[in-house]
Amino acid sequence: MTNTKNNKLQYLFNTHTHLHLVDRNGNEVNGFPIKFKSTATNGIAVFDYENSKDYRVLVACVNKSVYLLTADGGKVDGWSFGQTKGTVTLPAQHFIDEGKDYIVFGDETSTYIVNRKGDSRITLKSPFEKCKTTPYFFEKGQESKDSRFVTTGKNGDVYFIFLDGSVKKMSLGTFSENHRFEYQDIDGDGKKYFVYTNDNKLTVFNRDKSVRFELKFENKLKNSLNLYTFNEGVKYIGVSPDGLNKVYLIAPNGKVAAGFPMHGNGAFSISKMIQSEKGDDLNLITGNTDYYLFNYRLTIK
Repeated sequence: MTNTKNNKLQYLFNTHTHLHLVDRNGNEVNGFPIKFKSTATNGIAVFDYENSKDYRVLVACVNKSVYLLTADGGKVDGWSFGQTKGTVTLPAQHFIDEGKDYIVFGDETSTYIVNRKGDSRITLKSPFEKCKTTPYFFEKGQESKDSRFVTTGKNGDVYFIFLDGSVKKMSLGTFSENHRFEYQDIDGDGKKYFVYTNDNKLTVFNRDKSVRFELKFENKLKNSLNLYTFNEGVKYIGVSPDGLNKVYLIAPNGKVAAGFPMHGNGAFSISKMIQSEKGDDLNLITGNTDYYLFNYRLTIK
């Protein structure tokens, strides 16, 4: 985030007990860390409603309270949200549609969709058990009645939450409680696909429920599913089988990208770190189980 007082980039993050703000040299900013009133159960979410650098920080805690803070850690006046029924484990998300704000977060049994003040924006007519590892995705419809939030339930069913509070369920199979899910356009054609990792499988479903492709790996894809956007909105899928020290990048057609698997472990990042002569080289950063950090040069054609 950019500090409005000195216009410098700083890093805002939390532990279970404190809110931290550090500068680019790794030094804590004056006044930080700030101790939470209760133990945090999720990572913070930082919102900038008007792109004015007037940041809001939302965090959920063990006492079931959800706090909205300023970037300085102060209380935001007017925030009226009460308490959740269960434990919120994923960061809250902020969506805007037709000029309306939707702040969305969930626990084991409930989804909460509120406005900037914490008042309920949408009340679900049919609550469901949500998967603890799946965030929410928003899909805008041609008409307001068709716009919807998308997430998964405990056993992998896809749930569509419409703006009037109605809920539609779609089953694509049975998945474990620890499945990972993304609802994304992976080939740039404007259509979104259902992307799952579950146990040792990566499966991508078309909108008509047919399987676009499925890959099976040697070990479980533990905590592994990331998407990386390249030219023309094309997204590649990144996974890492547990304990093998291998990272894979999968093209939208289900083929393993050239040069993969690479040596590494867990989630990895892809970005342009140095301007090359070709102009299309990227850097893939990953670690391994021996505590080494690897920087690979990557070119996607």
